[in-house]
Amino acid sequence: MPVDWGARLVETGGRILGRVGAALDEADPEVTIRPASRLLCAGLAELAACAWRARRIGQPPVEGLEAAALLSLLTKLDDQVIDSLDFHGGAATERGALRRRTDAWLAPTLASIRGGVAAEPSPRCALAARLGRAVVGLCPDPARRVRLLDLVARGWAIQTEAVVVLTAHPAQVTLRQVDVVTADISGAWLSMIALVGLLPPDTGPWPDADELAALFDWGLWIQRADALSDLDKDLAEGLIATSPGWRAWRADPAGFDAALAADEPGAMHRLFAATDADLACLPMPATLDRLAERLGSLGELAALLRWIHGFLLARYAASPLCARRSGHHRFTPLLAALSSWQTADGRSSCSGP
Repeated sequence: MPVDWGARLVETGGRILGRVGAALDEADPEVTIRPASRLLCAGLAELAACAWRARRIGQPPVEGLEAAALLSLLTKLDDQVIDSLDFHGGAATERGALRRRTDAWLAPTLASIRGGVAAEPSPRCALAARLGRAVVGLCPDPARRVRLLDLVARGWAIQTEAVVVLTAHPAQVTLRQVDVVTADISGAWLSMIALVGLLPPDTGPWPDADELAALFDWGLWIQRADALSDLDKDLAEGLIATSPGWRAWRADPAGFDAALAADEPGAMHRLFAATDADLACLPMPATLDRLAERLGSLGELAALLRWIHGFLLARYAASPLCARRSGHHRFTPLLAALSSWQTADGRSSCSGP
């Protein structure tokens, strides 16, 4: 029987929020992460569970799920700040200054994870320190543990790069810059959450170089899908040099700037459809099949990544603003992916920061 991933993520997310919700409330008193997004971010601990079940009989320890959820929630919490227009200031901000400001904001949470002690007296650093101690508890072997922590550090650096690139005007960045950071955002985020499931030494060998590369290749398509599904949110936050955004600008520079300036919902949606920028962000089915094969040793992980990808695209296709809403043969089959998430708010984010 096919796995109902939506129901599974809801169940896991609710269970783990019962353990970490109070600490998250302290770190996020203004509820910048909406309840539905909290549920989904915590539910993505299932990525770690998939990796665990591929190597072990039985279910992963709740401590492992908690650590994976903390990592997911912590990155989302920092992301809510650095992605905000008030923080980055948009395309007019000098890029070097923005890079330094973003690095400075992120540094304390990374230090808190590494040291297991809050690097500054803030609830978000206390949450990060709790994660750091959980990582040590799951993996007493420092040589194995450092593999995950190095990936986490890479993820923090990618968060900075993403803010610098995605808040620029498309004319200020290259397609290569956009595509590299697009793959890295979700690639690093989903990878480090999943690999929490392989921290215990008895879960077998660490993924090899090709498996790790495949996770980042998945990240490219998932983040492209997220840029479509979160189009309104990204525009409001000044994240305009996304993968579809850059392609729409290249196809119609004047139309892109007009859509940005338009005080009209749906203007950018129409431009994406008119320029086929949205279609350019869809992989061929065989591409995902090959990526799934490369993750064969990680059990159900590829199936969950495929569900996340399909769900995000379905959200875009189902939006009342989507200019493809009347139907398109590459989008219509995706609408079925929404059915397994009807127990939660379908507007919560499934991607990286």
